[in-house]
Amino acid sequence: MTHIVSANDLHLFAVNTGPFYQQHLAMARNHDPIVAWDQHFDLNVVPLYRKQIKGLLRFPSRSICDAAEATKAYYERHITEF
Repeated sequence: MTHIVSANDLHLFAVNTGPFYQQHLAMARNHDPIVAWDQHFDLNVVPLYRKQIKGLLRFPSRSICDAAEATKAYYERHITEF
């Protein structure tokens, strides 16, 4: 059975995965555009998610974009609060 990965799944994975923390902070501080966040998810987050989660996975493009937007907003809010 194929698991359809939601935006929330990817967002939580990206926020709670250590290797991405410093990179996400730097991207937020630089106010990288959403296109850069989308590319980061395509090139880094999705492949690592595939490695760590067993089974058949499907990543709707809208889920990836929504997860990138949510993560961008989370980190931009995070850097302004501290």
